Amino acid sequence: PVVQRTFDKWNRRVSTGKLNRWYERLSRHNPPPAARKTVVVRGAGRDRAKATKSLVLKVKYLTQINVRPPTFALFANRTDVPESYRRFLVNSLRAEFGLDGVPVRLLVRAPKNPYSQRKSGGLAGAAGRRRLLGHLL
Repeated sequence: PVVQRTFDKWNRRVSTGKLNRWYERLSRHNPPPAARKTVVVRGAGRDRAKATKSLVLKVKYLTQINVRPPTFALFANRTDVPESYRRFLVNSLRAEFGLDGVPVRLLVRAPKNPYSQRKSGGLAGAAGRRRLLGHLL
């Protein structure tokens, strides 16, 4: 009865292809919001100008990463997705794939930037060279 149907929803698996086709249709009608960011355009001192830049959320793909509870990962260029858009996506997932009555998690992930500064315990950088030289002396 009701308990069995809820348990079936709790264990439901949605393929990545179905999720991405669904998101493509959804984003055509309701595109993701753009965030506004103030940036320095050029110059220094008095010549410095500020402009508002629009940062568009670009979604690479959507996949289900866990079944109990249904957990979905949205891979995009930014992780600062507005809470209202997250709620919209979760409610749309529930409606489209029959997940009403069970908790749905949505995680937003961004790709790792190979150019970002990362703190490592390795021998990279000045601190690592000093550590290496200290061991050699």
